Amino acid sequence: MTPSGQSQRAGQGATQIQVTGDYVVHQGIDEERAREISVATSQAVVAEYSREALVVVHERLENFQERVLKLLGERQQLDAFGDPSFLRTYKKAQEGAASTEREDDYDMLAALLNERAENPSDRRRRAAIERAVEVVDQIDEPALRALTVVYSMSAWVPASMPSDLTIGQFDVFFGALSDGGLPSGEEWLDHLDILDAMRIDMVNGFRKFDDYYPDQFRGWLAPGIETHLVPEYMSEPVPDIPWAFIVDEHEFKPGFSRVRTGTERSLRTSLSSQLTPIQVDAVIEQSKALFGLGEIDATAKTTLARRFREKPNLGRVAEWWDAIPRGAQTTVVGETIARANALRLDAAGILPGNRGVDPLIKFVPVDQGSDPGGAAPDTPSVPSDAAPGLRVDGDTEHSG
Repeated sequence: MTPSGQSQRAGQGATQIQVTGDYVVHQGIDEERAREISVATSQAVVAEYSREALVVVHERLENFQERVLKLLGERQQLDAFGDPSFLRTYKKAQEGAASTEREDDYDMLAALLNERAENPSDRRRRAAIERAVEVVDQIDEPALRALTVVYSMSAWVPASMPSDLTIGQFDVFFGALSDGGLPSGEEWLDHLDILDAMRIDMVNGFRKFDDYYPDQFRGWLAPGIETHLVPEYMSEPVPDIPWAFIVDEHEFKPGFSRVRTGTERSLRTSLSSQLTPIQVDAVIEQSKALFGLGEIDATAKTTLARRFREKPNLGRVAEWWDAIPRGAQTTVVGETIARANALRLDAAGILPGNRGVDPLIKFVPVDQGSDPGGAAPDTPSVPSDAAPGLRVDGDTEHSG
């Protein structure tokens, strides 16, 4: 028997719990509790400052705290405040917030903490975030803009197919990233190298904009064939499938058509649930042989580069890019900082990871981005975009 006359039975190895009063189960950490934890961790930070600095420190920490709680609350990540490892990173972020006069740094640090909360078990990313938190308040603004632009040029591409709207949205995005101006000379490279955000390459320089950047859109640049030469149907073993289901007019070669996909992989993925493996292989091979899937057409590449340069923001970025005096590699720390800054500046919500918005154009990560300081990639660099909807059960669908 137990107190209050209650009795229990349990099997071998079982744990018995007896509650004689009110039994309260706490489900997660709410904003009030997260604020209490935040205030507790801030005490150690405040203790490091003189009495004269306390007013400023308290104001900065409170400002930073509210931004973190708002972001993590929106992303449903407040439970991270129950993770000792996260709290260690959070305390470092509080130290950075207390020592910086730039309010934008608070948003950067909040974005880094959100990424930390969303990836609690990724040790590599966790280490990068820890280092990024340490140096955010040390990066000057022009260098931060440059780092973010360099990273973004190889990180994201539009999920939709090319159009004036798509390229225009791209231009708006890079306008936000470069607002305030991009640095000239090489001091910004040295600055980022010191902070472990970039590694200067003394041997190789950056590839020129017109050569490098269009390659990130490889799926848009297949040679295609003249539209009047497109067969009505595919060949064996898929002779009953019209090419019209996966072919569109070529946006950069008037009078030509190409397969409506970003990469071979995206096309294969879209077909794999509807055709047999042998049939999928046949469609891929026919797309390569007939439309040049996976290749880059020089005329299309030149046209796309010109379209980019005609835009006000992309045009300025292109001129700046071509004047960078040295080559450099973005480190994992630099990538972490640049990604957080890009997400902070993404008012339109076009980047993956930014929630609560439904933009007309959405970006997706580049699967195999090429190195701006190296050779062109041998494989397609653009991930799955608006893949064709193809049904072979008698009900066909053509989605553009």
